[in-house]
Amino acid sequence: MIDVVARRGAGVLGEVVGVSLYRFSPEGVEAYRLCHVDPARQELAETALRQHASPSLVAWMNRSQIILRADVDHAPEAIANALSAIMEASGVQIIVSQVWHIDEHEGGLLTAGLAEAIPERITATRSLLRVIAERLGAAVERWQAAQARESLLRVTREFAQQLELPDLLQVIVRELAVVLPHDRFILFEADETARLLRPLLQSEAYRNVLGESWTLAYGQGLSGTVAVSRQAELVLDARSDPRVLYSDHEELGQTHTLMAAPLIAQNRLLGVLLVGRIGVGRFTAHEFQTFQLFAGQAAVALWQAQQRERERSLYRASVEVLAATIDAKDPYTHDHSRKVARYARLLAEAMGCSPEEVEQIELAGLLHDVGKIGVPDHILRKPGRLTPEEWELMKAHARLGADILAAHPALRPIVPLVRHHHERWDGRGYPDGLEGSQIPLGAAIIGLADAFDTMTSDRPYRRAMPIAAAVEELERCSGTQFHPDVVATFRRLL
Repeated sequence: MIDVVARRGAGVLGEVVGVSLYRFSPEGVEAYRLCHVDPARQELAETALRQHASPSLVAWMNRSQIILRADVDHAPEAIANALSAIMEASGVQIIVSQVWHIDEHEGGLLTAGLAEAIPERITATRSLLRVIAERLGAAVERWQAAQARESLLRVTREFAQQLELPDLLQVIVRELAVVLPHDRFILFEADETARLLRPLLQSEAYRNVLGESWTLAYGQGLSGTVAVSRQAELVLDARSDPRVLYSDHEELGQTHTLMAAPLIAQNRLLGVLLVGRIGVGRFTAHEFQTFQLFAGQAAVALWQAQQRERERSLYRASVEVLAATIDAKDPYTHDHSRKVARYARLLAEAMGCSPEEVEQIELAGLLHDVGKIGVPDHILRKPGRLTPEEWELMKAHARLGADILAAHPALRPIVPLVRHHHERWDGRGYPDGLEGSQIPLGAAIIGLADAFDTMTSDRPYRRAMPIAAAVEELERCSGTQFHPDVVATFRRLL
């Protein structure tokens, strides 16, 4: 937009040698674009720039507004040298300046150079710059709003893809750095019962000074104030705000500007998000608005992730109760399913299974004997050897357990693991006589975990085997009863 206006203005005024745009940013003053008259061709040319400019030079031009060649001699030496170089290189006799604004904290300076100091031209140029400044501020504001919308849409998609709470927390921190560049941050979780904030994630500066585990009471500091008010806060000068803690600290006191926002979903305070910048770069009103929108999206994503965690915990508790109920049918198998699940999880992780596979194998370990609910108690508790007929009923628990689980859609992925955990590597197992790689790895893992816990636990017909003897038995049966790789991995874990 500035290019179009500058070209039209130069065409109308004739005497305009160039239009420069300076923007005040957190890093200093930047020159973004320059439109100028090519002295050789006597036509408007355009050069894209993004370079640092001298803040003192821009500040001096801003104060002066109209700078004649003769005025340059009265400027400080560094500024005079810079202005002389600009004017000589472009044939400018006078520079006219106009401030432009996006909001009260963000904007810049427009300058136009004239070849001759004609009063009418100066007046017309100032009028043109005012028009450019008004349109530029509005255009940049619209552009920033569009950029923010695009960024927040991308953030929403990223959040939606994160199913696990730890992964979501990392994505929140990563995306926050992209959407709102900052130097320091803390992501707090809220304990509404104790009225405390605890850091879930924090930048190195805070961690080095405060440690990994610390708390902030509601009402204490800027974040504690936000927890109570549930209103976001923008602090432009952290050193003079009494709510800001550690403002006199050698390291933490370097933070110059801060933003804090509550993380609220379903009318519940989930936490507080705090970000800060060091140096002279301040957060703008536009960034504060974007920050609040980001915090709102993060809160919704956190709520959904926490809901999934709660549902998973409730689901897991229900499964453990069911497994314990099955184990309780036989006093000698108390806590057997939980131990099998624990061994199976360790084995699955050691064998490089994906997190989803590890969770499925652990769950199947908990439920591997669920089919025993259909086995008569007198068989389960019989102290001696089973008759052939009783053994057939006992073996049916693997198939029956699979049938029970298959009726629940959420449990169908673990059905093969439960059905085949008594298969043998040599094909002599049950219920389907699978052999070798036909046996699902998860089932082979559970089969070994089941056998190990059975051997190392007391039974009505024998005492528990020593661990060393049980491991020796596993190795003896490697390649016949048990998957060789599972045996080798189990041996390494001991």
